[in-house]
Amino acid sequence: MYGKLFYKIYFDVLGVVFYWKNMMFITEEKRIFAQNPDNMIKIANEIAHWKEQRKDILHNKELKLTQFIEKIYNVINLKNKKINTGGEDMKAIVVDKNSADGLDYSIQQRIFEENGIEFILEDCQTEDEIIEKCKDADALLVIYRQITPRIMDALKNCKVILRYGIGYDVIDVKAATERGIKVCNSPRHCLDEVATHTIAMILAMERKLVFYHNLVKQGKWLANEGFKPHRLSTQTLGFVGFGNIARRAAEFAKGFGFRMLAYDPFLPEEVVKAAGAEKVELNQLLEESDVISLHTPLMDSTFHLINKDTIAKMKDGVMIVNTSRGPIIAIDDLMEAVKSGKIKAAALDVVEGEPIVVPDHPLFETGHIICSPHAAYNSVEAEAQMMEVLATTAVDILNGKNPANIVNKKELGL
Repeated sequence: MYGKLFYKIYFDVLGVVFYWKNMMFITEEKRIFAQNPDNMIKIANEIAHWKEQRKDILHNKELKLTQFIEKIYNVINLKNKKINTGGEDMKAIVVDKNSADGLDYSIQQRIFEENGIEFILEDCQTEDEIIEKCKDADALLVIYRQITPRIMDALKNCKVILRYGIGYDVIDVKAATERGIKVCNSPRHCLDEVATHTIAMILAMERKLVFYHNLVKQGKWLANEGFKPHRLSTQTLGFVGFGNIARRAAEFAKGFGFRMLAYDPFLPEEVVKAAGAEKVELNQLLEESDVISLHTPLMDSTFHLINKDTIAKMKDGVMIVNTSRGPIIAIDDLMEAVKSGKIKAAALDVVEGEPIVVPDHPLFETGHIICSPHAAYNSVEAEAQMMEVLATTAVDILNGKNPANIVNKKELGL
Protein backbone atom coordinates (compact mmCIF):
# COMPACT_ATOMS: atom_id res chain seq x y z
CA MET A 1 0.00 0.00 0.00
CA TYR A 2 2.67 2.47 1.08
CA GLY A 3 4.90 1.45 -1.84
CA LYS A 4 2.16 2.20 -4.36
CA LEU A 5 1.36 5.49 -2.61
CA PHE A 6 5.04 6.43 -2.80
CA TYR A 7 5.05 5.66 -6.52
CA LYS A 8 1.97 7.85 -7.05
CA ILE A 9 3.35 10.80 -5.08
CA TYR A 10 6.79 10.46 -6.71
CA PHE A 11 5.26 10.31 -10.17
CA ASP A 12 3.00 13.33 -9.55
CA VAL A 13 5.89 15.42 -8.20
CA LEU A 14 7.99 14.60 -11.23
CA GLY A 15 5.05 15.45 -13.45
CA VAL A 16 4.71 18.87 -11.83
CA VAL A 17 8.46 19.51 -12.16
CA PHE A 18 8.39 18.39 -15.78
CA TYR A 19 5.58 20.71 -16.84
CA TRP A 20 6.82 23.63 -14.72
CA LYS A 21 10.23 23.30 -16.37
CA ASN A 22 8.76 23.33 -19.86
CA MET A 23 6.44 26.27 -19.21
CA MET A 24 9.44 28.18 -17.84
CA PHE A 25 11.40 27.24 -20.96
CA ILE A 26 8.65 28.58 -23.20
CA THR A 27 8.42 31.81 -21.14
CA GLU A 28 12.17 32.39 -20.97
CA GLU A 29 12.67 31.82 -24.69
CA LYS A 30 9.70 34.13 -25.43
CA ARG A 31 8.36 31.58 -27.90
CA ILE A 32 5.12 32.12 -29.80
CA PHE A 33 4.78 28.35 -29.43
CA ALA A 34 1.95 28.37 -26.86
CA GLN A 35 -0.03 31.01 -28.76
CA ASN A 36 -0.46 28.79 -31.81
CA PRO A 37 -3.65 26.65 -31.66
CA ASP A 38 -1.95 23.78 -33.50
CA ASN A 39 0.82 23.70 -30.92
CA MET A 40 -1.70 23.81 -28.08
CA ILE A 41 -3.21 20.65 -29.54
CA LYS A 42 0.26 19.10 -29.50
CA ILE A 43 0.63 20.00 -25.81
CA ALA A 44 -2.78 18.49 -25.04
CA ASN A 45 -1.75 15.30 -26.80
CA GLU A 46 1.50 15.22 -24.82
CA ILE A 47 -0.44 15.57 -21.55
CA ALA A 48 -2.85 12.78 -22.54
CA HIS A 49 0.08 10.53 -23.43
CA TRP A 50 1.74 11.39 -20.09
CA LYS A 51 -1.40 10.35 -18.19
CA GLU A 52 -1.52 7.03 -20.07
CA GLN A 53 2.14 6.35 -19.27
CA ARG A 54 1.48 7.22 -15.63
CA LYS A 55 -1.47 4.80 -15.45
CA ASP A 56 0.46 1.97 -17.16
CA ILE A 57 3.39 2.26 -14.78
CA LEU A 58 1.30 2.52 -11.60
CA HIS A 59 -0.75 -0.59 -12.49
CA ASN A 60 2.36 -2.71 -13.11
CA LYS A 61 2.70 -4.59 -9.82
CA GLU A 62 5.86 -6.42 -10.88
CA LEU A 63 7.82 -3.21 -11.47
CA LYS A 64 10.82 -2.81 -9.17
CA LEU A 65 11.74 0.64 -7.86
CA THR A 66 14.85 0.95 -10.06
CA GLN A 67 12.88 -0.08 -13.14
CA PHE A 68 10.12 2.34 -12.16
CA ILE A 69 12.53 5.27 -11.85
CA GLU A 70 14.26 4.39 -15.12
CA LYS A 71 10.95 4.10 -16.98
CA ILE A 72 9.53 7.41 -15.83
CA TYR A 73 12.88 9.10 -16.44
CA ASN A 74 12.78 7.92 -20.05
CA VAL A 75 9.21 9.19 -20.45
CA ILE A 76 10.06 12.58 -18.95
CA ASN A 77 13.32 12.91 -20.86
CA LEU A 78 11.80 12.16 -24.26
CA LYS A 79 8.78 14.44 -23.77
CA ASN A 80 10.97 17.18 -22.37
CA LYS A 81 13.28 17.08 -25.39
CA LYS A 82 10.37 17.05 -27.84
CA ILE A 83 8.75 20.09 -26.23
CA ASN A 84 12.08 21.92 -25.93
CA THR A 85 12.45 21.84 -29.71
CA GLY A 86 9.44 24.10 -29.87
CA GLY A 87 7.06 21.40 -31.04
CA GLU A 88 8.64 21.41 -34.49
CA ASP A 89 9.42 18.24 -36.40
CA MET A 90 13.19 18.58 -36.71
CA LYS A 91 15.07 16.52 -39.26
CA ALA A 92 18.64 15.21 -39.41
CA ILE A 93 19.40 14.03 -42.94
CA VAL A 94 22.39 12.01 -44.17
CA VAL A 95 23.25 13.13 -47.71
CA ASP A 96 25.11 10.09 -49.03
CA LYS A 97 24.62 7.05 -46.83
CA ASN A 98 26.34 4.66 -49.25
CA SER A 99 29.46 6.74 -49.99
CA ALA A 100 31.34 4.66 -47.43
CA ASP A 101 30.49 0.98 -47.54
CA GLY A 102 29.19 -0.91 -44.52
CA LEU A 103 28.43 1.95 -42.12
CA ASP A 104 26.02 1.14 -39.29
CA TYR A 105 23.73 4.07 -38.52
CA SER A 106 21.84 2.39 -35.66
CA ILE A 107 23.61 4.42 -32.94
CA GLN A 108 22.58 7.66 -34.61
CA GLN A 109 19.06 6.38 -35.20
CA ARG A 110 18.70 5.71 -31.47
CA ILE A 111 20.14 9.06 -30.36
CA PHE A 112 17.98 11.09 -32.74
CA GLU A 113 14.83 9.13 -31.88
CA GLU A 114 15.45 9.61 -28.16
CA ASN A 115 15.59 13.34 -28.78
CA GLY A 116 12.48 13.56 -30.94
CA ILE A 117 14.39 14.28 -34.16
CA GLU A 118 13.51 12.50 -37.39
CA PHE A 119 16.54 10.72 -38.89
CA ILE A 120 16.56 10.27 -42.67
CA LEU A 121 19.12 8.38 -44.78
CA GLU A 122 19.49 9.52 -48.39
CA ASP A 123 21.89 8.45 -51.13
CA CYS A 124 22.21 11.62 -53.21
CA GLN A 125 24.57 11.66 -56.17
CA THR A 126 24.22 15.20 -57.51
CA GLU A 127 23.85 18.76 -56.27
CA ASP A 128 20.26 18.93 -57.56
CA GLU A 129 19.39 15.68 -55.80
CA ILE A 130 20.79 16.97 -52.51
CA ILE A 131 18.70 20.12 -52.83
CA GLU A 132 15.56 18.15 -53.64
CA LYS A 133 15.87 15.55 -50.89
CA CYS A 134 17.62 17.47 -48.12
CA LYS A 135 16.12 20.96 -48.32
CA ASP A 136 14.16 20.48 -45.06
CA ALA A 137 17.19 19.41 -43.00
CA ASP A 138 17.81 21.10 -39.66
CA ALA A 139 21.05 19.11 -39.43
CA LEU A 140 22.81 17.87 -42.57
CA LEU A 141 25.34 15.02 -42.32
CA VAL A 142 27.72 14.23 -45.19
CA ILE A 143 30.41 11.70 -46.04
CA TYR A 144 31.95 12.61 -49.42
CA ARG A 145 29.49 14.76 -51.42
CA GLN A 146 30.49 18.39 -51.89
CA ILE A 147 28.28 20.80 -49.96
CA THR A 148 28.27 23.98 -52.04
CA PRO A 149 26.90 27.50 -51.50
CA ARG A 150 24.02 26.66 -53.88
CA ILE A 151 23.05 23.73 -51.69
CA MET A 152 23.28 25.85 -48.55
CA ASP A 153 20.99 28.47 -50.05
CA ALA A 154 18.32 25.78 -50.42
CA LEU A 155 18.66 24.62 -46.79
CA LYS A 156 16.21 27.06 -45.23
CA ASN A 157 16.14 25.37 -41.81
CA CYS A 158 19.75 24.20 -41.59
CA LYS A 159 21.63 25.07 -38.42
CA VAL A 160 24.57 22.67 -38.73
CA ILE A 161 26.45 20.63 -41.34
CA LEU A 162 28.41 17.67 -39.95
CA ARG A 163 31.13 15.69 -41.70
CA TYR A 164 31.69 11.99 -41.03
CA GLY A 165 35.41 12.12 -40.24
CA ILE A 166 38.15 14.48 -39.15
CA GLY A 167 38.65 16.40 -42.41
CA TYR A 168 35.87 18.68 -43.65
CA ASP A 169 37.15 19.85 -47.04
CA VAL A 170 33.94 18.65 -48.74
CA ILE A 171 32.11 21.54 -47.01
CA ASP A 172 32.54 25.15 -48.11
CA VAL A 173 33.15 26.43 -44.58
CA LYS A 174 33.39 30.08 -45.63
CA ALA A 175 30.01 29.89 -47.35
CA ALA A 176 28.49 28.14 -44.32
CA THR A 177 29.84 30.83 -42.00
CA GLU A 178 28.40 33.59 -44.20
CA ARG A 179 24.98 31.91 -43.86
CA GLY A 180 25.28 31.42 -40.10
CA ILE A 181 25.53 27.63 -40.41
CA LYS A 182 27.80 25.76 -37.99
CA VAL A 183 30.21 23.18 -39.41
CA CYS A 184 31.27 20.24 -37.24
CA ASN A 185 33.49 17.18 -37.53
CA SER A 186 34.52 14.24 -35.38
CA PRO A 187 38.03 15.36 -34.48
CA ARG A 188 39.40 12.46 -32.42
CA HIS A 189 37.51 9.24 -33.18
CA CYS A 190 40.19 7.55 -35.34
CA LEU A 191 43.52 8.90 -34.08
CA ASP A 192 44.84 5.46 -33.14
CA GLU A 193 43.54 3.85 -36.32
CA VAL A 194 45.14 6.30 -38.77
CA ALA A 195 48.38 6.41 -36.77
CA THR A 196 48.52 2.60 -36.75
CA HIS A 197 47.78 2.47 -40.47
CA THR A 198 50.60 4.94 -41.10
CA ILE A 199 53.11 2.79 -39.25
CA ALA A 200 51.78 -0.37 -40.95
CA MET A 201 52.34 1.23 -44.36
CA ILE A 202 55.89 2.27 -43.44
CA LEU A 203 56.68 -1.28 -42.33
CA ALA A 204 55.03 -2.79 -45.41
CA MET A 205 57.20 -0.60 -47.67
CA GLU A 206 60.50 -0.96 -45.85
CA ARG A 207 60.08 -4.70 -45.31
CA LYS A 208 58.67 -5.12 -48.86
CA LEU A 209 55.75 -7.25 -47.67
CA VAL A 210 53.45 -6.71 -50.64
CA PHE A 211 56.34 -6.92 -53.10
CA TYR A 212 57.53 -10.23 -51.62
CA HIS A 213 53.99 -11.58 -51.50
CA ASN A 214 53.51 -10.91 -55.21
CA LEU A 215 56.88 -12.55 -56.01
CA VAL A 216 55.98 -15.71 -54.13
CA LYS A 217 52.59 -15.82 -55.86
CA GLN A 218 54.52 -15.87 -59.15
CA GLY A 219 56.59 -18.80 -57.96
CA LYS A 220 59.70 -16.68 -57.26
CA TRP A 221 61.41 -17.39 -53.93
CA LEU A 222 63.86 -14.44 -54.11
CA ALA A 223 64.85 -12.60 -50.92
CA ASN A 224 67.11 -10.09 -52.69
CA GLU A 225 64.85 -9.11 -55.60
CA GLY A 226 64.27 -5.35 -55.82
CA PHE A 227 65.71 -2.76 -53.45
CA LYS A 228 67.53 -3.67 -50.24
CA PRO A 229 65.65 -2.77 -47.02
CA HIS A 230 67.24 -0.72 -44.23
CA ARG A 231 67.25 -1.07 -40.47
CA LEU A 232 64.64 1.40 -39.20
CA SER A 233 66.87 2.80 -36.48
CA THR A 234 69.16 4.15 -39.21
CA GLN A 235 66.34 6.07 -40.92
CA THR A 236 64.90 9.57 -40.61
CA LEU A 237 61.11 9.86 -40.58
CA GLY A 238 59.67 13.24 -41.57
CA PHE A 239 56.11 14.31 -40.75
CA VAL A 240 54.52 16.97 -42.97
CA GLY A 241 51.86 18.26 -40.61
CA PHE A 242 52.17 17.33 -36.95
CA GLY A 243 48.65 17.31 -35.55
CA ASN A 244 47.02 14.73 -33.30
CA ILE A 245 47.36 11.81 -35.73
CA ALA A 246 50.97 12.54 -36.65
CA ARG A 247 51.96 12.91 -33.00
CA ARG A 248 50.28 9.59 -32.21
CA ALA A 249 52.17 7.96 -35.09
CA ALA A 250 55.39 9.50 -33.76
CA GLU A 251 54.67 7.89 -30.40
CA PHE A 252 54.41 4.49 -32.13
CA ALA A 253 57.49 5.18 -34.27
CA LYS A 254 59.72 5.87 -31.25
CA GLY A 255 59.93 2.17 -30.52
CA PHE A 256 61.63 1.53 -33.87
CA GLY A 257 64.37 4.07 -33.19
CA PHE A 258 63.61 6.53 -36.02
CA ARG A 259 65.10 9.99 -35.96
CA MET A 260 62.02 12.16 -36.42
CA LEU A 261 61.51 15.56 -38.06
CA ALA A 262 58.30 17.57 -38.23
CA TYR A 263 57.16 20.47 -40.39
CA ASP A 264 54.12 22.30 -39.04
CA PRO A 265 54.00 26.11 -39.16
CA PHE A 266 51.06 26.19 -36.73
CA LEU A 267 52.69 24.33 -33.82
CA PRO A 268 55.15 25.75 -31.28
CA GLU A 269 58.52 24.08 -31.05
CA GLU A 270 57.93 22.78 -27.52
CA VAL A 271 54.92 20.71 -28.66
CA VAL A 272 56.98 19.11 -31.43
CA LYS A 273 59.89 18.47 -29.09
CA ALA A 274 57.62 16.91 -26.45
CA ALA A 275 56.49 14.38 -29.06
CA GLY A 276 60.09 13.34 -29.73
CA ALA A 277 60.61 15.17 -33.02
CA GLU A 278 62.69 18.11 -34.23
CA LYS A 279 60.82 21.07 -35.73
CA VAL A 280 62.23 22.00 -39.14
CA GLU A 281 61.28 23.89 -42.28
CA LEU A 282 59.81 21.98 -45.20
CA ASN A 283 62.92 22.07 -47.38
CA GLN A 284 65.10 20.58 -44.63
CA LEU A 285 62.56 17.82 -44.06
CA LEU A 286 62.46 16.99 -47.78
CA GLU A 287 66.26 16.91 -48.03
CA GLU A 288 66.92 14.79 -44.93
CA SER A 289 64.03 12.34 -44.63
CA ASP A 290 64.23 8.69 -45.70
CA VAL A 291 60.49 8.32 -45.14
CA ILE A 292 58.00 11.18 -45.54
CA SER A 293 54.55 10.84 -43.98
CA LEU A 294 51.81 13.32 -44.95
CA HIS A 295 49.35 14.51 -42.30
CA THR A 296 48.29 17.95 -43.48
CA PRO A 297 44.72 19.02 -44.24
CA LEU A 298 43.79 19.78 -47.85
CA MET A 299 43.66 23.51 -48.56
CA ASP A 300 44.95 25.85 -51.25
CA SER A 301 48.47 25.89 -49.80
CA THR A 302 48.73 22.08 -49.62
CA PHE A 303 47.12 21.14 -52.94
CA HIS A 304 49.83 19.24 -54.92
CA LEU A 305 52.34 20.03 -52.20
CA ILE A 306 54.18 16.92 -53.34
CA ASN A 307 54.99 17.59 -56.99
CA LYS A 308 57.94 17.28 -59.37
CA ASP A 309 59.64 20.32 -57.81
CA THR A 310 59.37 19.20 -54.19
CA ILE A 311 60.22 15.61 -55.19
CA ALA A 312 63.42 16.90 -56.78
CA LYS A 313 64.51 18.20 -53.35
CA MET A 314 64.10 14.78 -51.72
CA LYS A 315 66.74 12.14 -51.13
CA ASP A 316 67.19 9.55 -53.84
CA GLY A 317 65.30 6.43 -52.76
CA VAL A 318 62.88 8.22 -50.45
CA MET A 319 59.62 6.55 -49.41
CA ILE A 320 56.29 8.41 -49.09
CA VAL A 321 53.15 7.64 -47.07
CA ASN A 322 49.86 9.49 -47.50
CA THR A 323 47.02 8.93 -45.03
CA SER A 324 45.66 12.49 -45.20
CA ARG A 325 44.11 13.66 -48.50
CA GLY A 326 44.80 12.42 -52.03
CA PRO A 327 45.28 15.75 -53.84
CA ILE A 328 48.20 16.68 -51.60
CA ILE A 329 50.24 14.53 -54.03
CA ALA A 330 50.28 15.26 -57.76
CA ILE A 331 49.70 11.66 -58.74
CA ASP A 332 51.31 11.81 -62.21
CA ASP A 333 54.49 13.32 -60.74
CA LEU A 334 54.58 10.60 -58.09
CA MET A 335 54.26 7.80 -60.65
CA GLU A 336 57.06 9.27 -62.76
CA ALA A 337 59.32 9.53 -59.72
CA VAL A 338 58.64 5.90 -58.74
CA LYS A 339 59.36 4.70 -62.29
CA SER A 340 62.66 6.59 -62.30
CA GLY A 341 63.66 5.25 -58.88
CA LYS A 342 63.82 8.70 -57.29
CA ILE A 343 61.04 7.51 -55.00
CA LYS A 344 61.75 3.96 -53.89
CA ALA A 345 58.23 3.16 -52.77
CA ALA A 346 54.95 4.84 -51.89
CA ALA A 347 52.03 3.78 -49.71
CA LEU A 348 48.73 5.55 -50.28
CA ASP A 349 45.52 5.26 -48.31
CA VAL A 350 44.16 8.25 -50.25
CA VAL A 351 44.63 9.01 -53.95
CA GLU A 352 43.86 11.98 -56.13
CA GLY A 353 40.77 11.05 -58.15
CA GLU A 354 39.74 8.22 -55.84
CA PRO A 355 38.10 5.75 -55.85
CA ILE A 356 40.31 3.54 -58.00
CA VAL A 357 38.07 0.90 -59.54
CA VAL A 358 40.16 -0.43 -62.45
CA PRO A 359 42.53 -3.34 -61.72
CA ASP A 360 45.17 -2.23 -64.25
CA HIS A 361 45.52 1.34 -63.00
CA PRO A 362 48.92 2.89 -63.89
CA LEU A 363 49.68 3.22 -60.17
CA PHE A 364 50.43 -0.49 -60.03
CA GLU A 365 52.75 -0.77 -63.01
CA THR A 366 56.00 -0.63 -61.02
CA GLY A 367 54.94 -2.88 -58.14
CA HIS A 368 56.37 -0.33 -55.70
CA ILE A 369 53.18 1.59 -54.90
CA ILE A 370 50.75 0.01 -52.47
CA CYS A 371 47.22 1.28 -51.83
CA SER A 372 44.38 0.83 -49.39
CA PRO A 373 40.84 2.12 -50.13
CA HIS A 374 40.74 5.18 -47.84
CA ALA A 375 40.42 2.78 -44.93
CA ALA A 376 42.96 4.06 -42.38
CA TYR A 377 40.15 5.39 -40.17
CA ASN A 378 38.37 2.07 -39.96
CA SER A 379 37.66 0.05 -36.82
CA VAL A 380 34.59 -1.07 -34.90
CA GLU A 381 35.45 1.29 -32.05
CA ALA A 382 36.23 4.30 -34.26
CA GLU A 383 32.98 3.99 -36.19
CA ALA A 384 30.88 3.74 -33.04
CA GLN A 385 32.62 6.75 -31.51
CA MET A 386 32.19 8.83 -34.67
CA MET A 387 28.49 8.00 -34.95
CA GLU A 388 27.86 8.94 -31.33
CA VAL A 389 29.90 12.16 -31.46
CA LEU A 390 28.17 13.47 -34.59
CA ALA A 391 24.63 12.61 -33.47
CA THR A 392 25.22 14.10 -30.00
CA THR A 393 26.75 17.20 -31.57
CA ALA A 394 23.74 17.66 -33.85
CA VAL A 395 21.32 17.27 -30.94
CA ASP A 396 23.27 19.76 -28.83
CA ILE A 397 23.29 22.39 -31.58
CA LEU A 398 19.59 21.92 -32.35
CA ASN A 399 18.98 22.53 -28.64
CA GLY A 400 20.94 25.79 -28.65
CA LYS A 401 24.30 24.58 -27.37
CA ASN A 402 27.74 25.23 -28.87
CA PRO A 403 29.92 22.10 -28.53
CA ALA A 404 33.70 22.20 -28.83
CA ASN A 405 33.85 20.60 -32.30
CA ILE A 406 32.35 23.53 -34.22
CA VAL A 407 35.17 24.22 -36.66
CA ASN A 408 33.96 27.74 -37.56
CA LYS A 409 33.20 28.74 -33.96
CA LYS A 410 35.60 31.70 -33.99
CA GLU A 411 34.36 32.98 -37.35
CA LEU A 412 30.76 32.83 -36.09
CA GLY A 413 31.74 34.77 -32.96
CA LEU A 414 30.77 31.94 -30.60
